Amino acid sequence: MLGIQTFTCKEFNPLNPKLEDLDIDDIAHSLSLLCRYLGHCKWLYSVGQHSVLGARWFKNRGYVKEYQLAFLLHDASESYLNDVPRPLKHHSLFNEYRAIEAKLQALIYQRFRISHMLNNALVHWMDQEICHSESKHVLTKIHPMSELYRKHDHLKIKIEPWTPEKTEDAFLNMFFDLIR
Repeated sequence: MLGIQTFTCKEFNPLNPKLEDLDIDDIAHSLSLLCRYLGHCKWLYSVGQHSVLGARWFKNRGYVKEYQLAFLLHDASESYLNDVPRPLKHHSLFNEYRAIEAKLQALIYQRFRISHMLNNALVHWMDQEICHSESKHVLTKIHPMSELYRKHDHLKIKIEPWTPEKTEDAFLNMFFDLIR
């Protein structure tokens, strides 16, 4: 079997994922340790923190729980596959990888009963917009691209360093609040 061992000691095959193998504890733990921007940040800024902050933004503006949960889990496939930086990910060489990721993400949304949200434009918009706040707080001030992002920070999300433990707890607390 082609598999990885998860945090909860499951063997998970990312090429043949099964609904029953998806575990929120594995997702939360992995995303709390997985750094965005390939680690080119001022500190560990995890995919988990990114997901929690975006979901909180939806919550603070009164969006329904489905949007909050969809954003919280929008990168959950990365807990089993990792991530590939955008320039590579969208290259034709990565067509199969994107298909594997899309299949796994759809299964994750199905597992947590939000499958119809997979291609939601608002979730995609938020994922793009939060990059502006992230560039302001977690990226260095060297590259002109970072300056362009900073100028268009409409969300005004303040981002401070979180420990992986704080991120995992915040992720799980939000998840369980949303599924009640």
